[in-house]
Amino acid sequence: MLFKKKTKICSPCSGQIKELSQVDDEVFSKGLAGDGFAVVPEEDLVLSPVEGTVSMIFPTKHAIGIKDNDGKEFIVHIGIDTVKLKGKGFQILVNENQKVKAGAPLVQVDYSILKENGLGTDIIILLGAGLKMHLSASGFVRSGQGVGTCD
Repeated sequence: MLFKKKTKICSPCSGQIKELSQVDDEVFSKGLAGDGFAVVPEEDLVLSPVEGTVSMIFPTKHAIGIKDNDGKEFIVHIGIDTVKLKGKGFQILVNENQKVKAGAPLVQVDYSILKENGLGTDIIILLGAGLKMHLSASGFVRSGQGVGTCD
């Protein structure tokens, strides 16, 4: 599927932004789950990176799917191997089929639970099949700050 319009993508939280190749999990770092980026979070609220509709909330609460108004799909994945927590430490703040603006709160995360279980805390934004990330930010980013585009 070809998309003509670039989509602006915002940071899901304040923290250090990094390319997927720097994520400590081969599924993400080798791009096996798609293109995107990650942020090492410095706050417990995870925001929507794009305007769209919540298309899915994983039963384990560690990931949320969003489809933008052009039909592009995104996944907000919280932490590394956090599926093992079976929802513990995640408070979902949205519902499936809910419309959200970029920067809208999605999930409240208790990072102490992730750390107690030896799990990584990176917030990973994955783009749908065929989409390519164009990062324009580096270093420290703030919640809701534009960090790039995808097409």
